[in-house]
Amino acid sequence: SNNDYNYTVDLSDKSLILISINYTVSETLEIPSTYLGRQVKNLSSSIFVTTDTSNVKTLILPDSLTTLDNTNIKPIYTLENLVIGNGITEIPDSFANYMNNLENVKLGNNVTKIGKNAFCGCARLKEIKVSDSVKYIDDYAFIGCSFNKVLIGKNVEYIGDEAFGYFDYILSNKGNSNILNPYYVINGYSSTAAEKYAKENGIKFIDLNNQPADTEQTYTYINDLVAGDINLDNKVDVNDVTLLQNYSACNVEFNDFQYKNSAVTHYITSITINNVTEIQRYLSGYIDTLEIYSVG
Repeated sequence: SNNDYNYTVDLSDKSLILISINYTVSETLEIPSTYLGRQVKNLSSSIFVTTDTSNVKTLILPDSLTTLDNTNIKPIYTLENLVIGNGITEIPDSFANYMNNLENVKLGNNVTKIGKNAFCGCARLKEIKVSDSVKYIDDYAFIGCSFNKVLIGKNVEYIGDEAFGYFDYILSNKGNSNILNPYYVINGYSSTAAEKYAKENGIKFIDLNNQPADTEQTYTYINDLVAGDINLDNKVDVNDVTLLQNYSACNVEFNDFQYKNSAVTHYITSITINNVTEIQRYLSGYIDTLEIYSVG
């Protein structure tokens, strides 16, 4: 009971698996690389469940950890900063998805795979640096993140469906597809999966072999888009009506943000004259607000 941690021992190499924490944790929780003179190689799935982590903002996982498969960090709902040690080679599926306060993630230098939905829905995540060690990024790994630019290392071989540049918000008026961010930029290298992914998804690609990276980060929060704002100038006026009429006449094409903002009626499977009429009614004062009906 006087120990800082409860633990079990892996008898094959005498390393430790930490089960629970017996002290009051502060804003920064740093897991030790050794305890009682033995290497800490793993964490129990219950370690953050049984610990009061309500004050924790920063979690530092040491280089000694070799796997995150049993590590459940989601009980640390206040977590803002995550440092993953250099002993980790794979980020598990759904490892940190929908952690709404997570802002900064530092991946270890030896991560080769980022799992499916690993950081899905982390809307406040400021950026992610995908180093040269990473080879495989699974489906939806960063869907729903608000950062608009990413730099992907030169050794990436596979990027899964909607891993970057998408929001997990369904466009009913565009074949029930997720929203593609029209402002997204992928910085990477030609002849890699980064270039292939960008081209297949219509995302701007900067080849770092020939151009400097565009890393001045900007952000888009999907809930900040304004219903009825078709030209994306953050207001609703007659220009939006005109643009929507032009779309209905097949004179212009829309990006996904424009599709979302045009879904202002219950006729959500397509854009029709009803959408135009609804915005006109709003501008004329017949209705007080516009509501988006295409929901994810």
